Amino acid sequence: MENVTKMLACGTLVMGSRTYTCSNGRYLHTKTLGNTCKSRACNSCGVKSTNQWIAKQQSILPDCEWQHITFTMPDILWPIFKSNRHLLEHLFRCASDVLLHWAKQKNIDVGMFSALHTFGRQLTWNTHIDLSVTRGGLCIKSDKWKPIYFNEKLENQDPDLITPAIQSVAITRGDGQSNS
Repeated sequence: MENVTKMLACGTLVMGSRTYTCSNGRYLHTKTLGNTCKSRACNSCGVKSTNQWIAKQQSILPDCEWQHITFTMPDILWPIFKSNRHLLEHLFRCASDVLLHWAKQKNIDVGMFSALHTFGRQLTWNTHIDLSVTRGGLCIKSDKWKPIYFNEKLENQDPDLITPAIQSVAITRGDGQSNS
């Protein structure tokens, strides 16, 4: 909550201020500027750190086409993840395993990166993973680039691809009662 308060006060005198005075003796000009919050989540302050992060990633990532895929959890599981945040780390494996499994079936080694989001656009709890995957990869047998596009519906995937921790969450709700 403290971070949100700072973001709302960003650039105002509430955050403190700096005063600049013109050193020209003929004119007396002063300018007072409110301090910034320096939060990465701030629309103003976060732009710089976001742009620096993007530049760094672009220098690391392969120069190829990328595909964006969003993996959402069934809303019945959202309260479980909200109450047991330590389980959120397992969502990365769930999302990536599906794509890695498909790519392996086509003998392709793809690249990917992902980000966890716990809130949706309406700022309501909506656990999901945003994943970017290369639109191709190295052929496992020949090391040559081979295109791939993940256009099939990702619902109802093989349960064997879901990690054991998430399977136990799907079977037992947070209050210890069965989902069935």
